[in-house]
Amino acid sequence: MRFPKWARNDKKARLKFMCQVMCLHSSPACSMNALSDKADVPYSTVLRAQDAGQMSYRVATSLAEAATGSGVKAVWLMAPDMIQLDENGEVVE
Repeated sequence: MRFPKWARNDKKARLKFMCQVMCLHSSPACSMNALSDKADVPYSTVLRAQDAGQMSYRVATSLAEAATGSGVKAVWLMAPDMIQLDENGEVVE
């Protein structure tokens, strides 16, 4: 997964980018509301987690499972600042 320049140096921006990617893979509506419904997590909880810059285990695993095929891992949602990126923004594992 490659992060855009705007999402490389800020954990909240990283989380927002990953949520956008998951929305694209979860439903034709491409909305966070649809993703949260599919993951059975309240929409307000997802928004608070995004604002905090990290997600709890339950929220992260539920969203990651609801957006299979997105390439986003639950552990990245729990600690977006710990994701290692190379100079091109690609995730280094």
